[in-house]
Amino acid sequence: MPLSPAYGETESHDGIELGISLGASYLKSENSTVPSLHLHLTKNINEVLGIGTAFEHIFDAHGHSTLSIVFSVSLGDTLTISYMPGLLLNSSKFVNHFEIVKPFTVKNMHIGPSFEIGIGEEIHYTVGVHIGF
Repeated sequence: MPLSPAYGETESHDGIELGISLGASYLKSENSTVPSLHLHLTKNINEVLGIGTAFEHIFDAHGHSTLSIVFSVSLGDTLTISYMPGLLLNSSKFVNHFEIVKPFTVKNMHIGPSFEIGIGEEIHYTVGVHIGF
């Protein structure tokens, strides 16, 4: 999710964001909830659109890790919606990943709740906290 002027972007950011989301992921096929970590680096194309790369790891028994391309749309300071097509690193299978974040500006970063859905070899739902620098 890229920084935009609504998120308190400064000249030093140059429209680039490092985002970190920590959450709890529910794995539908395993009927279990486990911790997860999502990292991304994105750059604004303009005030609305961003592109970048992401890594996600779900701390389950088989170490679900995904590497993705990020396409994001920032709706001002209301919501950021991202689509992240990618590959599961342990199987090279394709995954669709969707994320919605409600950002709140705190100085030159934003923090807020996030909701994610991963659809591929398995389906997972993640609720967490997103922090963007």
